Amino acid sequence: MVFHGDYEMCFEIHQKSEDGWRSELIGYMTGLSPDDAKARWVEAHPTQPEIENRIQAIVPLDEWR
Repeated sequence: MVFHGDYEMCFEIHQKSEDGWRSELIGYMTGLSPDDAKARWVEAHPTQPEIENRIQAIVPLDEWR
């Protein structure tokens, strides 16, 4: 039996500023991919559509080392 936890990783969830130059860390979410983590975050934290477009999931810097 294979569990999804075997393939999931933790992503940082950021909300980009309106000007797109900065972002704010708003939490963490596990997922199979950045898109999956973002979808899970939006499902768990309903937001307005214009804010949802500014949310992004990224791999934490610690994972790249």
